[in-house]
Amino acid sequence: MANTARDRDVSTGRRAAYHASKAEIKLEEVNYQNRRKVPADVKDRFMLAFMIFVVFVLVVGISLTIWAVVMIKHIENRPVPEDQQYSDAAAKRRR
Repeated sequence: MANTARDRDVSTGRRAAYHASKAEIKLEEVNYQNRRKVPADVKDRFMLAFMIFVVFVLVVGISLTIWAVVMIKHIENRPVPEDQQYSDAAAKRRR
């Protein structure tokens, strides 16, 4: 008597409701996870901006390094003015 048509319908209805609630919970989890993710186009834009920044920093750094080396070489090879050429030697002789 426990296996009547009405009992089967009730159990089937409960089973369907149980599966529906599990599916709804799963859907809420998926929605929550998708909400936390950053959209792909935002990631792509950020990556592009970051790469442009890195290239800019590298170009500026290399340019400043080359400029500094050229300036140091230029200062080292600069001719000494005639009035200062022998000033150290003359000062030593005067003492």
